[in-house]
Amino acid sequence: NTEVSLDDSEESIQGSDKIADKSHTQKQSTPPDKFVFLSESCLPICSLCEMAISLYSENSRSSWMYALNAPNNGYAQQLQWDKVGQAISKEKIWKADQWIVLSRYHASLILDIPEKLGGLSLWPQFQFTRASDELYFPTALGL
Repeated sequence: NTEVSLDDSEESIQGSDKIADKSHTQKQSTPPDKFVFLSESCLPICSLCEMAISLYSENSRSSWMYALNAPNNGYAQQLQWDKVGQAISKEKIWKADQWIVLSRYHASLILDIPEKLGGLSLWPQFQFTRASDELYFPTALGL
């Protein structure tokens, strides 16, 4: 067992198990400000510094998303826009990259959609599309 002093609380804790328990409790007590959605097959091209600035910006309502509201190829047209366009007008369909960061504010807007639709979920409209997550979040924010 090793004694560790935590600067923020001036407590000494014996053993790594206690440190892990305390860390877990601290993380649970503070809700996250950002929600990060990643792809295992694609990496964003930016420096770690640029990413940290985007994630921890002063503006807590800031999200990180690059989105288009028109298909960029035949795949997107046939397997995304045409499928979702049966339920949502095409000018309201948006597609983002696989890597996005949503602020708590923007995530809460998406979570409020069923209430605005009289208890209905928006998600079923995306069941039969390809890469539905790339469409769902930006379209939900665009509605």
